Amino acid sequence: MFGLFNKKQPIERDLFEGHPLGEDGFHALLANNWHRLGELYQGQTASDRYHWIQMLGMAMPLDQELPDTFPTAGCWTISGGLSICRAARVRGSGIADTVDEDAALDMFRNARAAYAALDRALELEPNDSTSFAWYFRAMTAACDHSNLKDSLLEQLHQTDETTVFAPFDLMIYSTAKWMGSREDMWHVANHYTQAPPNSAWLALNARAMIEDWLWFSAFEDDKDAKKAYSDYRYSPQYRKDITALNDAFWAGLEDDWADIPRAEIMLAHNTFGFLTYRAGLHELAAAHMERIGQHVSPMPWGYLHRSDDLMKEWNKTRKSVGLEGFYA
Repeated sequence: MFGLFNKKQPIERDLFEGHPLGEDGFHALLANNWHRLGELYQGQTASDRYHWIQMLGMAMPLDQELPDTFPTAGCWTISGGLSICRAARVRGSGIADTVDEDAALDMFRNARAAYAALDRALELEPNDSTSFAWYFRAMTAACDHSNLKDSLLEQLHQTDETTVFAPFDLMIYSTAKWMGSREDMWHVANHYTQAPPNSAWLALNARAMIEDWLWFSAFEDDKDAKKAYSDYRYSPQYRKDITALNDAFWAGLEDDWADIPRAEIMLAHNTFGFLTYRAGLHELAAAHMERIGQHVSPMPWGYLHRSDDLMKEWNKTRKSVGLEGFYA
């Protein structure tokens, strides 16, 4: 009986996933201090800026109003990203036909607000690749079937800074469950990993494999296609392909890890960790989980664990591969 009342509790999830500027930015956001937000934005790499906005957007109160105008281009990008995070939160995680009509309309309203903010951001600073990443997210939330993607890509490829989140969000937009197809998704993943800036970008291929699993588990109606994927999914070749991709990531990481933005490394570890774990390659998964530590990302781990109990489930997952959990 005594043990029941003294059972260790999981630590609370860090809403900012270890981002060093997360709390500073959140306090500035709550205080409506956009000059400070603009300063914090400018001091980061493109990928770390993206991840920082994502963390702020998922933590901010849903009813917080955003200003009508901002002091810098970066602040316009922050506003656009926050609107997209709010769009995702009000929509919820259900598949299309389960989303409440009011929630869907609220998502579209926030997507339109993001379009306006990101248009202004790119007008002021067309070289900011973070803005393009959020624009692809906005197009997904808006269910935009237009040719806007093509003009955005042309502009993106003229910038001189890179972020993995631009092709990553373009790839999600291009999935069959959103605005594209499996072929479109894999085209994006393969295109941007032919000569990637660093090996963390191989997370694009890893996420595409996760998206395949999701698609054939929940959406595909073609029985022959489902059988073909199932045959591959449970074949030795599937694990060999994942292992080869995982090995390529680690090999590249040894060469240039010091120059890779933290957000890109964490994206890769969470993506590869999930993929290898799902494939039953627990030894490979453990190496990524060890690097993730307590800073687990709700995506893609939310496909297995409830977000409202993520640390409890994360501790169980870590223990299943021989690692210790995190307790208060």
